[in-house]
Amino acid sequence: MSLPTVLIVDDDPALLDVLPETLHFSLPMARIDTCSSPYQALDTLRHTPYDLLISDVRMPGMDGLTFLSHAKSLSHDTTCLIMTGIGDRGLALDALDSGAFDFILKPFDRRELRESVKVALRCHALREKRSRYRSRLRHLSAQYTRLHAIYHFRDRPNFEQFRSDTARRALNHSYDLLEATMAYYETAVETTRRRIDVLESCLQHTTIRLEALEQQARDRALNRLLIHTV
Repeated sequence: MSLPTVLIVDDDPALLDVLPETLHFSLPMARIDTCSSPYQALDTLRHTPYDLLISDVRMPGMDGLTFLSHAKSLSHDTTCLIMTGIGDRGLALDALDSGAFDFILKPFDRRELRESVKVALRCHALREKRSRYRSRLRHLSAQYTRLHAIYHFRDRPNFEQFRSDTARRALNHSYDLLEATMAYYETAVETTRRRIDVLESCLQHTTIRLEALEQQARDRALNRLLIHTV
């Protein structure tokens, strides 16, 4: 399992010093990089994928929602957290609707920040796991189709339709070879089918866990907005 990678984007040098220290407390093995502008961050994302992006919603030169859109287009698998002030309720909602996983209110509470980052990285890991399951499932399904076709090929030949004795003998020889290996293919088909069933179950379970975590994060974010609005 690879170590988590985090990119923090903010034009405030003091925050770029404090945030990595805060996150290293709960993620001591994580790689945490910083950028002081959205343009620098986009250039970094073009060359380096990150598990988690933490960005201010208001930065000189590019607003946070535009930056979020560009960042997602460059690294669509990256999970995004947005930092926003208490007065930016509308921007926070827009960010959530634009694909941000959660938002962090400034001045941030360290415990709340660590919890948001922890949940975001957990969801990212589940998305990667789901992607691996889907890729493996496609591979096994294609393998199953090929094996199934080979296994049932023995039901197709009608050798008498060939007038040439040479052709019939060649086909009979091929058919005999196929019959000799049929037990292997039968086992392979059943084994692959069982593996597909297991993967489908794992994929369904992972998807349910991921959707539940994402919904909980969104509900928690909306409740946080309501609390600070009242």
